[in-house]
Amino acid sequence: MQQINVSFLKDVHSSEKRIGHNIRSDRTKTSIDIEKTLLNTPTPLPLTFDIRPIHEYYFSEYTYHDVFGGILLCTMSPEISARVVDHVFQVEEIKDIQDHCSKLTDLIFDKYNLEETENKRAKKILFLPGSNLLNAIDKELVERMMFNDDELFLKLHPITGEEACRNLGIKYGYHRLLGPKESGIAYLKQSDEIYTTANSEIGIYAAALGKKFADVTSFECMACLTYWTITRLFIPGRIEHNKQVINKVLSSVGSGWLMPWMPNIEDRIKEYYKRSMGLRAFFKPIAPKVNYQRLRTVPIKKDDVKKE
Repeated sequence: MQQINVSFLKDVHSSEKRIGHNIRSDRTKTSIDIEKTLLNTPTPLPLTFDIRPIHEYYFSEYTYHDVFGGILLCTMSPEISARVVDHVFQVEEIKDIQDHCSKLTDLIFDKYNLEETENKRAKKILFLPGSNLLNAIDKELVERMMFNDDELFLKLHPITGEEACRNLGIKYGYHRLLGPKESGIAYLKQSDEIYTTANSEIGIYAAALGKKFADVTSFECMACLTYWTITRLFIPGRIEHNKQVINKVLSSVGSGWLMPWMPNIEDRIKEYYKRSMGLRAFFKPIAPKVNYQRLRTVPIKKDDVKKE
């Protein structure tokens, strides 16, 4: 199947246009190597880079994201992507479950080029998404958390506009904000409790590091965010359980996770296609959509009824 990518991870101009010049760190180099294997592997359906999933069960495209120096391969259907990962964790028997948490934390570093600063008071941190995804947070929950806990800090995303920074500073106090240019990983390592949304890799890192973690994504938005298929399996405060989720999901050859330390990347790609296409075939509609508007009952007027 011919790829239909309008942009690729390897396309530097694409990244600059999306997130700004010289803000992403060099860790995408290993992701680009895996991308080459992905693009050279035959795909049953068109493949796009970093597109939010919007399809129903019978999807017609795949997408992929650069994550942790690797690639996360997904379908364009949130439901099918979640079912693939859910089957891995709930059903699949994996004889050799690797310690992927250690591998993740050994390579832990910021996704963006940021400055390492220090605020020893910040032990409870809520990592916000960028300005373009602030609506993805559960605003009422965050309001309550900030109101009830004076020790909770907000870490601003590197892609946070000046207006958003100003509004958050006025609302919660600038003393509770950790700047967008400050290293999120540095704050993550010193923290005890972490809160973030399902689009942020910080939640995966937090679980791998054994931190207390909870998702603050809006229920209406979570299914289309990058890491939802795995963070949905996390349980707030259950450190060992959350580690087990990461280790088992990444140990599966068919989970869609393609990391630089994993062997047989091409086999993992093919297995993901096989499993997801199997689910797609199962959910192929056999009843066509009905246009109920055309079948709307029209009342018959008495004058229209002919008398015998």
